[in-house]
Amino acid sequence: MKKHIYPILLFLLIPFIVLSQQEQIENPGFEEWEDAGTVLYEPVNWSSIKTSDNPQLAQFAPVVWDRSEDAHTGNYSVYLFNVFVSTLEITATGTLTNGRTHASVDPAEGYAFTQADDPQWFTPFQSKPDSLVGWFKCNPMEGDTGGIRAIIHVDEGKLPANGTEPNWIAEANHQFPGYVVSEWTRFSVPFNYYSENTPAYLLIVVKAGNGTLALPDSELWLDDLELIYNDPGAINELKGEETILWFYDDVLNFKSMSPDFYHNTTLFLHDLNGRLVFEQKVTGNRIKPDITLEKGIYIARIVTGSMIRSQKIYIY
Repeated sequence: MKKHIYPILLFLLIPFIVLSQQEQIENPGFEEWEDAGTVLYEPVNWSSIKTSDNPQLAQFAPVVWDRSEDAHTGNYSVYLFNVFVSTLEITATGTLTNGRTHASVDPAEGYAFTQADDPQWFTPFQSKPDSLVGWFKCNPMEGDTGGIRAIIHVDEGKLPANGTEPNWIAEANHQFPGYVVSEWTRFSVPFNYYSENTPAYLLIVVKAGNGTLALPDSELWLDDLELIYNDPGAINELKGEETILWFYDDVLNFKSMSPDFYHNTTLFLHDLNGRLVFEQKVTGNRIKPDITLEKGIYIARIVTGSMIRSQKIYIY
């Protein structure tokens, strides 16, 4: 269940205090947990399907999260997992949000949202970070992928969008690998900005599986989320000088990098459904894929040691 340390009235009266600071995610390391009236404690300032906006449905929803003592730092991380509900013949996706969940028997009709009329279920936010970073481990079933998605918005905000895109100021969307990652690994994903308007809210959703296509038993561990401001290393496909990979003349081209980069890096290309379509060790600044890549948008994961960077890439 969501709580806020500062009363909303104080936030409205002195916004200049917030603006003078670099706002961060509440309880980003999942160290604080509380009794939210569910079977298990929930992390403070976060919620899941057991505290959805439909109390009658929530009481029958399965538990899809837990507190894990396997942490990147501190004492705890959050552990999400997908559960098959045999009575409904659906998979409940391991989900966590800093907003509130709208639950439905039909997974396609479920979403997370900012409930602006109740301070338990929204995060006030007026900053413009460059990127979202954190640490994860995952154990997805074959064909499944988890992810983390964040929107900075005004007025109503939902994920999936459900018509709220005009309210979005910025979005960060990262899919975790579709293979086992057994060591704590850092991810970094940029915020892409769509509007110059002043933000009002931050909504984050984390999933252990691929939404309505999620498979039972996929697992995700998450810890130490952080918003990065003015990070010269952040990747943003809208700024060419920060893009490190592009497609030209049937070749994937890396910008000039240090020699160590080419000795310890693997490139993964995923389509927008999260499917891995190409993988190769990086040995130089040009890769000619041995398959035909269909035209469209792909997510490039560039894995160097324990760090993962991501960007969109356009195949034309």
